[in-house]
Amino acid sequence: MDEESWEIEQAVHKLEAKLQQTVFQFYLHAGPAESHAKALRICRDTLYNRLHTAHIRIMEILQDCD
Repeated sequence: MDEESWEIEQAVHKLEAKLQQTVFQFYLHAGPAESHAKALRICRDTLYNRLHTAHIRIMEILQDCD
């Protein structure tokens, strides 16, 4: 499990800055989506769009490592 977590963390660090910030805000801070969006100065829909994009890019990065 630790190796998988490490690989995911490495993939997150390969994301562009705005996607990294979104992932860190959403997963490392408690609170509802609205508070995450406010902290990032974006709307809730943009938050979810960025998370979706980040998830896809992380999956692609992990698949490229195989």
